[in-house]
Amino acid sequence: SLAAAHALLRGPPSFAAASHALTRAFGIDPYLLTHKGRLDPPLENFEEKSSNEESGVRVVRVLDWGAGCGSGSMAAMDVLGAAARRSDSASLPKLELQLDCVEPCDRLRQVGRVVVPEAFWSQRARRRRGQNAGHYDLVLACFSLSELGDDRRFNAAVDDLWQMVRPGGVLAVVEAGNPSGFDSVRRVRDRPWATNPSDSRILAPCPHWGGCPAAEGEGEWWCHFAQPWSAAEPIGSSLSGSRGGGLAPAAHWANYARARRGSALALRRSGGSGQGNHVEKLSYLAVQRRGGESPLS
Repeated sequence: SLAAAHALLRGPPSFAAASHALTRAFGIDPYLLTHKGRLDPPLENFEEKSSNEESGVRVVRVLDWGAGCGSGSMAAMDVLGAAARRSDSASLPKLELQLDCVEPCDRLRQVGRVVVPEAFWSQRARRRRGQNAGHYDLVLACFSLSELGDDRRFNAAVDDLWQMVRPGGVLAVVEAGNPSGFDSVRRVRDRPWATNPSDSRILAPCPHWGGCPAAEGEGEWWCHFAQPWSAAEPIGSSLSGSRGGGLAPAAHWANYARARRGSALALRRSGGSGQGNHVEKLSYLAVQRRGGESPLS
């Protein structure tokens, strides 16, 4: 099916792009990303939880909006896991992840439930009302906003996502590293709340409130980044390390195991691409909402 093909072919490079954006946003060394260090949500435990100061547990709520097959969620699990190891101290709380994946496509949701069974999958985001409307520590939109088209729908969706970010939380937007993807990221950065220092703080890639020089300049140059990722074997040729399920989700998971290795996700320090290496080009933005502590504090 098209959903299986999407999971198999686009999953690992989307994961690599989201990992790039999140490691830069939270100041995590990509070399710390490993399979063993992933922060998994409790399986089949979808009830809303609260942080417990007495037990030293800090619940980190993540919304993956337009989750597809779960590539951004996998990146969040890895990056937050690396953050948990970095803050492994008796004086700091233990992180526990609660993950909501929103995907309107039924077939992609079906694949996603196999790839990331720990998440709560739905067509729409779970919402709160009143003062607790914004309760997500991280809202992630990977390769999804650019599909909305006209400005009215785009701006309404972005503003809605921002309202779901709690004070101190982060909105991370990842798009393709081409003129269209950069234009979507620029439109997010141009929202009133993103240009007001009292409302927000730009975390990455450029921590300032000025206009993007790439958007203001002339010519056909746009802001984007190149993130290498590794597929040591032809995509889908090995099912080792799979979580079960159909062929596409299983091979998709096996490719994550190769793509997530720290050396593959770190910036190249030597010339040459090497056999089996790929590069995903991306444009991205990470914005923190003022008024609270970081989700990783």
